Amino acid sequence: MSEKLRSQLQHQIPEDAYCGEHQQPLQLFCDDDQMLLCGQCFHPEGHESHVVFGVQEAAGRYRELFQEILNTLKEKLEVAKSILADEQERMVMIQVSAYLQPEQAITYNVGSRKA
Repeated sequence: MSEKLRSQLQHQIPEDAYCGEHQQPLQLFCDDDQMLLCGQCFHPEGHESHVVFGVQEAAGRYRELFQEILNTLKEKLEVAKSILADEQERMVMIQVSAYLQPEQAITYNVGSRKA
């Protein structure tokens, strides 16, 4: 790679996207260790037997995974909202019933004290 091209690429890649040991771009992602790797780190560090993706592919996979998790959480939130609405409706019905029929509520309370 020419020095001019290398210089242009380095300006496009953030500084923290380079390997601290080899000063090469971190272009690989080790799924087993959950870490970014440069080409030189891949071999001597023992990642050969690990699941390793290119950074863009790994980002796409995690994007899909997070979207699935988000969709599941949204579904659970809707179920929780539905349960809450049902319970609030039940509470209102109990309050209205007690308000409209106070003598029955009093009789019930008196009757339950004697028992």
